[in-house]
Amino acid sequence: MGSLSLLALCDPNTRGSTTGYAVFLGHNPISWASKQQASVSSSSTEAESRALAHCAAEISWIRQLLHDLHIVIPEAPVLHNDNLSALAFSANPVLHSCIKHMDIDFHFIRERVQNNDLIV
Repeated sequence: MGSLSLLALCDPNTRGSTTGYAVFLGHNPISWASKQQASVSSSSTEAESRALAHCAAEISWIRQLLHDLHIVIPEAPVLHNDNLSALAFSANPVLHSCIKHMDIDFHFIRERVQNNDLIV
């Protein structure tokens, strides 16, 4: 048996504010969701950040569950996203002044990235 890895694909539909993601353990899908966001986003970056935060929360929960089952995931999970603005904001705290209205989602994601709990 090879080493296990967690991988997530995040794909929000920004026009309908719908979040969709799938989480894989190795090559096997273990969690997925598609749901309407609670509020309509004013920008694609905001919609992407909400989607990333939902997916990051799911990954955190799965990691904790695997840890409780004594299953070791040696590397940080990888979260794939195609929005360059959301990726930049998740990695660069200097851009904070541009996103004051989106604080919670970005801080949640950025904290996971800075602690090496997640790779975006």
